Amino acid sequence: MIRYYIDVETTGLDSSLHEIIDLAIIAEEAKTGKVIGEYCRKIKPMNIHSAQLKALEINGYNEDDWKDAVEPSEVIAAEIVNLLEIPGIWIGHNPYFDKRFISNFLSKYGSGLSIPYMPMLDTRQLSIAMFWPELTGFSLGAVRSHMGLGLHGSHVARSDAYICRQIMHRFDVARSKDI
Repeated sequence: MIRYYIDVETTGLDSSLHEIIDLAIIAEEAKTGKVIGEYCRKIKPMNIHSAQLKALEINGYNEDDWKDAVEPSEVIAAEIVNLLEIPGIWIGHNPYFDKRFISNFLSKYGSGLSIPYMPMLDTRQLSIAMFWPELTGFSLGAVRSHMGLGLHGSHVARSDAYICRQIMHRFDVARSKDI
């Protein structure tokens, strides 16, 4: 089985209005834990005027760092769908947010493409189950800090996808000790 660690950074919270500006998909062979593929793209926002300034600040968006970003296109949409064609499980911190944005991206640029069905595992919900009531917040930053994973690279899609992978590996170890 494949585990897909997926994260997006966006220009705001509304998937019907805002855009993906950073996308990461890390594919891992579940039994071995070996990374078998990585896809990371900065995507040029086409409607920067509709962005939420706070979202751009949090995600570190600036024109210089995005000067080589790819434009959203059918090619990028096809790459995303092709990467996810092997059945697996989608893992992320609030993956429903990411899925909404990716689905809207495919709707806009994918000429009928859609995300293949796969079950989702939410590291946020797992963290609530594992750490309640110790933590009062369950953002990825709060969970990272609680687990001693540091905050370097926060709100960069690739870094956050790899952090979700680390969180899952820690949960895997905890689960194996309980069995």
